[in-house]
Amino acid sequence: MAEPSLLRAEILLPEAASFARLDGAVTTPFQATGWLQHFLEAHRETGRLRLLRLVTPGGAEILLPLLVRQTGGLTVAVKIGDGHASYFTPGLVGEVPALNAAELVPALRQAARAGAIDALLFEDMLPAWRGRRNPLMALDTRMAPNDAAFLTLGDDADALLGFLLDKDARKKLRAKSARLADLGGLEAHWVETPVAIETALALFFYWKTQQFSARGLANAFADEAVRRFLVKAAHDPAQGLKLFALSLAGRPIALIGGAMHDGHFAGMFTAYDPKPGLAKHSPGELMLQALLPALIEAGCRSFDLGAGDARYKARFCPEKQTLFDAALGVTLRGRLHALIWRMTRRIKGRIKRNPRLMAALDWWRRRRKKPAPVAA
Repeated sequence: MAEPSLLRAEILLPEAASFARLDGAVTTPFQATGWLQHFLEAHRETGRLRLLRLVTPGGAEILLPLLVRQTGGLTVAVKIGDGHASYFTPGLVGEVPALNAAELVPALRQAARAGAIDALLFEDMLPAWRGRRNPLMALDTRMAPNDAAFLTLGDDADALLGFLLDKDARKKLRAKSARLADLGGLEAHWVETPVAIETALALFFYWKTQQFSARGLANAFADEAVRRFLVKAAHDPAQGLKLFALSLAGRPIALIGGAMHDGHFAGMFTAYDPKPGLAKHSPGELMLQALLPALIEAGCRSFDLGAGDARYKARFCPEKQTLFDAALGVTLRGRLHALIWRMTRRIKGRIKRNPRLMAALDWWRRRRKKPAPVAA
């Protein structure tokens, strides 16, 4: 049996005090107060917020904003945001000392039991944030299915783009930009007015419908709660979501949305107009090329394009960051659930990290969506 932890543990219900504590913490964009509030309110899940608070003997705090859900008769606590939150790291207040599992596990279980939680599932954890180690890394962790794509921005946009894009790549993008400009005024810009935000997101939802349908995937942006969240958060860019677009003749042809917090821009989604006459000119890459100087000008020090592999991520965010999972069962049934969850995530990771298996899976998805042949 693990020795009792010296950490003081409690669980806070969804009330103003919970978010007020996070306001003073070092957090990622996805564990910041504004982003969490927008997500929970749009999904009408504010009542499911739980804030696990661990206090060290020296008074430092570890704050875990979690969402409780019912599954198979169990109550499990998970990160807020699902796949829309690319990663999870607790909020930290003060200097949290190095902890070990013998200290951390009893404290987490104590807080979870007080909230009638059967299992804690920590998905896609960053090992550190802003130079502070994630204390949950003291748990039994495993690599998450995806890595995250990061970039340190610096303060010289020209030097940064020269590092990311070789001479040939820059030449090709200049040529594509010139050809697009011939079709009308080409402009890269933040999307800021209410009308422009509504227009840009409407186009984004339409593009994503086409993209997911072509690949035979479920459309993660078709859910009305997700759409409410993105619209609501985009209208509060200081606390929610900022949009950046490449527009042709005043109409967006590529868009990225992300959460900006504490000098970091976390890209949540990106899309471009799939019309062949536009797509062949790589509007998405032209937009990202213009975004980086705009981020530096806005005072950002770092940038990420979320979890998962893609050619554009490797090009514009080449600093690969390994993400980790951890699961902690509290009750007997919760421990079984945590074990199954870890196994499922491990299998998913083996598929996603194997190009042949991923290619086969994509082929199967596309074939499944094709209509059955009509009999003669």
